[in-house]
Amino acid sequence: MIIPQQCGFRPQCSTVHQLLRVTELIHSGFEKHDATGILFLDIAKAFDKIWHDGLLIKLIRLDFPGPLIKSIHCFLTHRSFRVRVDRILSSPRPIRSGLPQGSLSSPLLFTLYVNDIPQTDSSHLAMFADDTAVISQNKRFSVVISNLQHYISLLELWLNDWKIKVNASKSACLMFTRRSQLPVGLTPVTIFGQPVPRVNVAKYLGLFLDAKLTFAYHIEQTRRKAIAVHAMLKKLISRRSKLAIWHKVLLYKSIIRPVMCYGSQIFGSAGMCHLKK
Repeated sequence: MIIPQQCGFRPQCSTVHQLLRVTELIHSGFEKHDATGILFLDIAKAFDKIWHDGLLIKLIRLDFPGPLIKSIHCFLTHRSFRVRVDRILSSPRPIRSGLPQGSLSSPLLFTLYVNDIPQTDSSHLAMFADDTAVISQNKRFSVVISNLQHYISLLELWLNDWKIKVNASKSACLMFTRRSQLPVGLTPVTIFGQPVPRVNVAKYLGLFLDAKLTFAYHIEQTRRKAIAVHAMLKKLISRRSKLAIWHKVLLYKSIIRPVMCYGSQIFGSAGMCHLKK
């Protein structure tokens, strides 16, 4: 039922799996001397803006049992919120959109809501919950841009139909290529008339991707973050600390090492000049 391009909230499918898929596509483009263009879309407040009636319509289209749909309707409706400022409490206001935070059902309902996102033969999708990347490859940069813009034209209709908003200014377009320079005069991809910023480095699922996939920027950022975390724990893990050695090892393994090793299956292919940092 769930499209294979969606890795979020699925068993045995992590952010690293999706990152491996994306980087493999980029590497295949390098081998074929193709340019790979990726649009990293910023969906505004995805969980908080889910249209309740639209979700129920989609569940009906998916042939969910009537009693289950009624249960989900009751789960979503008749909810309210109040705001407190100092000692003043507002009157209750109904919640007309969004999925309850922390609920076990919310991730699945969100996945079903975006499951019919448009797809085309000239582009690939890579999704992890609301983190969405649109990928196109061709030897000509202009064709890559054209393919991405064609996809966006279909996506805009879908976004309007289902009341989903994308922040064009917070989205990013990155062209992956071994060439030293991009062609002059490439038109920007636009979303609802707003140009998407073209960048040299983009962060996707916690990994910084650069145009040549050297991972130099990611490794440098990881090094700095690891140093900062180490400094915070220095008094606890230094030789003068009275903590038992196994406590120090536990702190390192649970806090410092994950910072350094996240995505290492991917950036581990970087040059030694970067990894030695």
